[in-house]
Amino acid sequence: MITSPPYFNQREYGAPGGVGNEETLAVYLDNLLRLFAECVRYCGRWKHRLEYRR
Repeated sequence: MITSPPYFNQREYGAPGGVGNEETLAVYLDNLLRLFAECVRYCGRWKHRLEYRR
């Protein structure tokens, strides 16, 4: 679903209030955690798993 979330405070993508443009690093990380938790919840409907293999 997400291949590369935006870096914190590095670029302005033209949409105010987007991920990466938060006021603090703590708020940015909280937003990312909520976003990924929602992705996991959504994928769970089809029993998909998140995996990382080297």
